[in-house]
This record gives sequence, C-alpha cells and structure tokens, in this order.
Amino acid sequence: MAAFPFSSTRAFWRWVELCEDGDVDSLWQSDRLLASDASPRPQLETMSLMAALAGATERLKFGMNVVVLPLRDPIA
Repeated sequence: MAAFPFSSTRAFWRWVELCEDGDVDSLWQSDRLLASDASPRPQLETMSLMAALAGATERLKFGMNVVVLPLRDPIA
C-alpha cells in the first residue's frame, strides 16, 4: 500500500471497501519514512494510513509488519 499502486485515491478507497466486504481478514504495511525522489508514485506514511483505515473500516484488522524505530520519535 505504501507505494500506492492505485490510479487515484478513489481507487484506493474502493479497494479498501472491496477488502472490507470480501474475504480479506487483514491488511499489513511495512514502515517507510524515506522514498526515492525518482518514484512516480506517492509514498503513504504508514501510521497515518493505519489511522485512516481504522476510521474507514469496521471488520478489517490491520498492522505493520516492520517498524523503523530509529526514525520514529520515542513514545513517552
């Protein structure tokens, strides 16, 4: 999801709806804070993406399979 392989944000949210309504149990994302300048696609920030998914779904579970801790602020 981070590399945003969708033609538009509408296509992304339609895909999320299809997952929610279908047999998909969970969506997983790897953390990525740095992107290549040469990338033609936007790179979605993982924590914000997970928060948006939480607000848009009822049944799906989601999580991060890799977290780049040195690039994140510590939680107090």
